[in-house]
Amino acid sequence: MARAPRSTNILASFATDAYKAGHFLQLPPGAEATRFYIAPRRPFRQDFTDYVVFGIRYFIEKYMQTPITMQDIEESKKIWDFFNLGGKPYAFPVEGFKKIVTEYDGYLPVSIVGVKEGQVLNQYNTPIFIVSVSDPDLVWLPGFIETALQRSIWYPSTVATISYVVKKTIKAAYDLSVDPENYGTLTTKLHDFGARGATSGESAGIGGLANLINFVGTDTMEAVYLGYKLYDTPIQELASSIPASEHSTVTSWGHGHEGEKKSLLQMIANAKEYEDKVFAFVSDSYDFYHTVDNIWGDPEIIQKIQEAGLNPVVRPDSGDPVTVVLYALNSLAKTWGYTTNSKGYKVLNTIRIIQGDGMSIDRIQHLVDAVLKHKFSVENLTFGMGGGLLQKLNRDSMSWSMKMYKIKIDGEWKDVQKTPATQQDKASFNPQNLVDNKDWVTHYEWDTHLKEPFVFEDTFQNIRNRAKV
Repeated sequence: MARAPRSTNILASFATDAYKAGHFLQLPPGAEATRFYIAPRRPFRQDFTDYVVFGIRYFIEKYMQTPITMQDIEESKKIWDFFNLGGKPYAFPVEGFKKIVTEYDGYLPVSIVGVKEGQVLNQYNTPIFIVSVSDPDLVWLPGFIETALQRSIWYPSTVATISYVVKKTIKAAYDLSVDPENYGTLTTKLHDFGARGATSGESAGIGGLANLINFVGTDTMEAVYLGYKLYDTPIQELASSIPASEHSTVTSWGHGHEGEKKSLLQMIANAKEYEDKVFAFVSDSYDFYHTVDNIWGDPEIIQKIQEAGLNPVVRPDSGDPVTVVLYALNSLAKTWGYTTNSKGYKVLNTIRIIQGDGMSIDRIQHLVDAVLKHKFSVENLTFGMGGGLLQKLNRDSMSWSMKMYKIKIDGEWKDVQKTPATQQDKASFNPQNLVDNKDWVTHYEWDTHLKEPFVFEDTFQNIRNRAKV
C-alpha cells in the first residue's frame, strides 16, 4: 500500500487544537455515537461555483496508517500534563487513547465516507465527507482529528479549484482559437512555480499535487514525489518540466546583451547535446524588448534553433503581462514567421512564450482576452502560477467547515445544528436535509472482523478523469 512520505499519527504529531483534548468531558451523558461532516460554505468565486474535492487520501495515509502506541501516549502526557494555565495538567483523554491501543491495535476506529477525489461539485454547506464513531468511550474522536482532517481537505481542494477555473478559462480560448488536433496540449498550459512561495514543503507537495489533477506541468518536485509515492503513479504519466534558465545563469555570462546572447547559445548547445527539444530562456535580464527583437530575432539564433529542430520558449518575467506578451507575439511573428490556423488565428512557427510573473485567475483571463483580440491563438502561450496558485488562499476562501450534525444519546439519534443569529451565513448544515450519497465510498473504516483498517484505493488517473474539463 502506498504511503505519504513521513507518515505519523494524530497523537505523535500533536496534529490537533489544544482545546479538543478536553472535549471528552464536555459531551452529554449517555452519548454513544457521533457524526461530523465537512463542507465548504461558499464558492471561491461568485461567478464560478464549481469546485474540486481532493486531499482525503493524503490525510488517511499521513495520519491514520501509523498506529498509536502506549509510548505515544506517555510522550504526549509529558506536554499535556503541564500545558494548562499555571503549568497545571490539561484535560486529556488518556483512557480513551489507551482503549484505542488495546482494543483497536492503535488504529482510530472512525468511519470516513464521502465523495471520491477529483469530484466536481457545486453545492455548498452540504456534506461531502462524514466522519463517525460508534464507541461510547470515543465519541469525542471525530472532533479531535478535525484540525488535521479539515486542513488536509480545504487546502488541496481550494488549490485544485483554482487550477480548475484556470483550465476552464484556457479551454474556452482553445475552443475559439486552437485547431482540434492540438487540443492535447491543454494540460501543459498552466505550470506550477509555487514551491518557493509556499509556507512549507508539505504545503508545496499537497497543493502542487492538487494542481496536477488538472495540468501536468510543474517545477514543484515535492508534489511530483508525493504523487509518485501516494498513488504509485509513473512519473511520465504524472508530471513533467523542461530545462529553463534563471537570471543568475544568464547574467553570469557578463553584463549586457552580449553575455545574454552567449547564455542563450549555451542553452541551444545543451539542448542539442542532451536532446532537449523544448527549453525556456528568461529574457528580461536587461531589456526585454531588445532581447526579443535583436537576440531572439537574430537570424543566426533562429537558424541554429531551427536546424537543431528545437522549440524554444521565451520567458518575460517583469512588466505588464499584456504589454510584454503582445510585443513578443508581434515581434516573433515578424522574425520567426507564423501560420494562420483553420479558426483564423496566428500560430508562431516553432517558438512559444510563457508568462508566469504575477499570474492570477483574473490576470490570466485578461491576458487571454488580449491575445485573442489581436488574433493570436492561445496555443502560442503557456501560463505559470506561483503564489497565486499555492499561497494566495486560506480556509475562508471557501469557508470550509467541519461540524457535528448527529449525536446518539441513550439509543436515540438527535439532530445537532449551529444557527448563529449574529452571522446567518455561518449556520451549519441542516441535519434534516437529505444528502445525495449514491456515488459515495467508504474511504476509511475499522474492520472489526479483520482487526485492521480498510482504506479505499484509487488511481490518480481516475481522479483526473473526474475533474476533466
